[in-house]
Amino acid sequence: MADIIYILQCDKKKFYIGCCHKKKLVKTLRMHRDGKTSVPWTRKYHAQKCLKAIERSYEDQETIETEKAMKIWGIKNVRGGKYNKLSITPYQKRKILKKFKWDSKACWKCGR
Repeated sequence: MADIIYILQCDKKKFYIGCCHKKKLVKTLRMHRDGKTSVPWTRKYHAQKCLKAIERSYEDQETIETEKAMKIWGIKNVRGGKYNKLSITPYQKRKILKKFKWDSKACWKCGR
């Protein structure tokens, strides 16, 4: 696979979780820093530093990592995965809040 999931700290205490191929990681991080990506979140809030980079091991890992980060830093401050737009829909927000109510040992995919 060789895909890397990265967590970026951006301007104004915002965060972005993204995924790219291992060979393109440095180029992608520079583009986020300069605001030259197709992602509206990092165009508005330029990346300051990469907090974490982990190897992707399953399909929806980027979205799950985004939801975990939203639980830590707040829904308004984190984007990535399926939540890539500047604002999220009320349906998406309800879905995320429902996942926050699950037991901490529950599966992030199904809630069991």
